[in-house]
Amino acid sequence: MILIIVVSHKIVNTRRSFLCTIFIPKVRQALMYAVDREMIVESMLMGIGTPAIGVQPPSSPAYAPDRVNTVYTYDPELAASLLEEAGWVDTDGDGIREKDGEPFSVEFIYGEGTPLNEQLVPYLQQVFRDVGVDVQPRSGPIPTISEQTIQGNYELT
Repeated sequence: MILIIVVSHKIVNTRRSFLCTIFIPKVRQALMYAVDREMIVESMLMGIGTPAIGVQPPSSPAYAPDRVNTVYTYDPELAASLLEEAGWVDTDGDGIREKDGEPFSVEFIYGEGTPLNEQLVPYLQQVFRDVGVDVQPRSGPIPTISEQTIQGNYELT
């Protein structure tokens, strides 16, 4: 299973055992609600674009918003609530949620040198931090990141 987070592909590797235990449906939903896609289009894409409804971009022939059951609007309070329901609670007051003694922290790899990523990655890091998720960004050459993604050597990309 993959999770597309925003207007460009941001994918969670749920095949990795650690992430299988983290990215249960409520957590995936929480991360979707934590992101303001409208703001991304307006501010980072200068109004050029349309936030996708579902996992396909609007330009795809497979785009079918009428077949999507849930539209994820920006709702950080709901995101926090869903994380609580999933058992992710900030028990030590550091702003990062924990479950079974483990902090909710993931590495986010992305292609360096793209203007959108230079704006998008810090934004995602902040909005996820706002709901208690620690995202550790790591950039690299796009061919390297692509190879890591193909091989499944990533948590979030």
